[in-house]
Amino acid sequence: MNIIEKSQIFDVILIVTRYFGGTKL
Repeated sequence: MNIIEKSQIFDVILIVTRYFGGTKL
């Protein structure tokens, strides 16, 4: 796995978590 791919996946997870977290709260 490349560092760029890893960071992209991490960013997506962060955005999704933020989105769902904001929706729940």
